[in-house]
Amino acid sequence: MNRITTLVEQNFGGCDISSHYRQIAVIDERPLHEAVPLSRYVLGSRDIEGLIKLLGFELDFAVFGWIDQAILEVSATASGGVEVLERLAPTLDTYGPDQNGDLMLVIASRDWIKLIAVEASFETGRVTLVTYEKHGV
Repeated sequence: MNRITTLVEQNFGGCDISSHYRQIAVIDERPLHEAVPLSRYVLGSRDIEGLIKLLGFELDFAVFGWIDQAILEVSATASGGVEVLERLAPTLDTYGPDQNGDLMLVIASRDWIKLIAVEASFETGRVTLVTYEKHGV
């Protein structure tokens, strides 16, 4: 298991995200069909581009599926700058969580204190762009 996969398990496995992070802002929320393909939504979002610039140049990226607070699979991870997003974005179109689970792209500051999350729920048919900050910071 790599460092990013371990951090995903520690911060999201077996608990609601609110156990470790407080929501700062919902930047965008829309029906999932308006954001398909997800790669185009992510790469074309000026909001995501601006938020990434605020996080810095060394970032961690993870794409994973979950259901009922259980991580189903971490399908892709990478570290680096904004260029990593271009390589990772196609994963959002090809990865489908088992059991009708949800999909999340996390873009984290290197210390995992601040997160940008693209949350796609196949159950509710919604995609949400949210920012989070670790509790106690």
